[in-house]
Amino acid sequence: MTLASAQFVLSIAVVSVVALLCWPRRHRVLPLRVLAINCTTVAVWSGVELAAVLAPDARLAYAAKLASSPVLLVLCSGLLVLSLAVLDRGWEPSRRLLLALAVVPAATAVAALTDPWHGLVLRDVLWRGPGHEVKVEPGPLFWVNVAYGQSLVAYSMVRVARAWHRSRDSHRRMLGALLVGSLVPVVARVVWYLGALPVDATATGFTVLAIAGYLAVSRNWIERMPLAHQRVFESVSDAVLVVDGGGVIVDANDAARRLARHLRPRQGGELIGAAVDGLLTGLAPPEHGSAAHTLSDVWGSGLDLHVRVQAIADRRRGAIGWTFVARDITELNRRRREADQANARLAQANAQLRAQLATIEALRADLAEQAVRDPLTGLYNRRHLMERLDRLILDAGPAGPRLSLAIIDVDHFKRVNDAYGHGAGDAVLTALARVFAVDLGIDDLLARHGGEEFVVLMPHTPAAAARQRMEELRRRVAAAVVETDGRPLRVTVSVGLASAAGPVDRAALFQAADAALYRAKGAGRDRVVADRDTRTGPAGAA
Repeated sequence: MTLASAQFVLSIAVVSVVALLCWPRRHRVLPLRVLAINCTTVAVWSGVELAAVLAPDARLAYAAKLASSPVLLVLCSGLLVLSLAVLDRGWEPSRRLLLALAVVPAATAVAALTDPWHGLVLRDVLWRGPGHEVKVEPGPLFWVNVAYGQSLVAYSMVRVARAWHRSRDSHRRMLGALLVGSLVPVVARVVWYLGALPVDATATGFTVLAIAGYLAVSRNWIERMPLAHQRVFESVSDAVLVVDGGGVIVDANDAARRLARHLRPRQGGELIGAAVDGLLTGLAPPEHGSAAHTLSDVWGSGLDLHVRVQAIADRRRGAIGWTFVARDITELNRRRREADQANARLAQANAQLRAQLATIEALRADLAEQAVRDPLTGLYNRRHLMERLDRLILDAGPAGPRLSLAIIDVDHFKRVNDAYGHGAGDAVLTALARVFAVDLGIDDLLARHGGEEFVVLMPHTPAAAARQRMEELRRRVAAAVVETDGRPLRVTVSVGLASAAGPVDRAALFQAADAALYRAKGAGRDRVVADRDTRTGPAGAA
């Protein structure tokens, strides 16, 4: 294998692995989704270039070289989209932007298909036999494509470089890694054009960029919880900033952007990715709880601000971010100095401030609720289930609680995904979550355990009553019809049930329910199978 073909083979292997690593988190982190698509595009481009190198004759090498031009332009557009997604964490690509970026690659593809008649893309190829790099004699459209692609890459790198200059800590390291990774294929291409390299190392450069991009985004990207009440967030008249653990602004409402334009007019209202110290300097966020600050004549603008800082806490890691609520109190201070008119207006301002703080508190509570919810079904997640079960065991003391636990598995769920697509699978899970929630006891807890598995925790429920309820649930599921894109689907579930009355070992309880579930599946599915009572004493399993 020659050096020319070896680098394309290596590039295909590495970027394919990176794409597979990015794909599972594509719905939660937009940059990883874009990076996965870009890696796929690199693999396609490397495959086409490898076909040109291994072509048995000049005619096939010429066709492969023509095919690589539009693919390379698609990759340049993907790098632009990646930079936009990294710089603005709330950004989503619009359909208009994607269509605009597709125009030039599509036109290039048409030109490549008709190139044998006009020779505007490639005038000729220099083919030296299979295994050797294919050199081309470019036409005028080839250089137009080069200029267009390099312009997209240069624009992306300039934006990333400017954001890198303004950022700090983990966000700065991520942008720096992407910037350096983007330079590698550009430098490799330029050096090859100048004749300093024996082969074109652009594929190797793209491989380095894929690895650098994945390491930077996956290690430093903060997967923020969605704000369920975005309209409320934008309607707050005070300036609201959401800041990550490194002091970088990750979200801001319109009032905050207007405040930024007023305080720092030369920098405009762009806030996402900037350091909060660059706007509200001198504030020390609390590690826990909240703190209030009054800033006078901020940046010499004549504005006085009242800023309330609220920590967004995680039980294990402490503060993972903060909310800054800044209220313009310039006029309020003036009215306070005019004592004869201040009392009524001050009371009104305080009432409005309390209302705003109540809104922010409701928003913070919603963030905390989202942390224990499954984003697809809205049910509690596995983490909350385990915490609730541990509290039940702890509160019961040595006597142990009386409870039942059921693991519910959707029968043949993979067939639904394979036959109708993952969108239909998601619709089935969402519909079943609604069916499961019917007639839940006041103390019961329904959670999504993972994949197509659900768990129902039933405190103070003996085995017989739990089995009767699970049988009723199974019948409701069998009778339900799920509509997916106008197609009715029916599914069934298998249920494994375990009960305990006495000292409980959590792992043993789940193992018993899981074993019962496997027996239900082995017996033909669409049934409830109960395990014997699961008890653990001081010496182990009874």
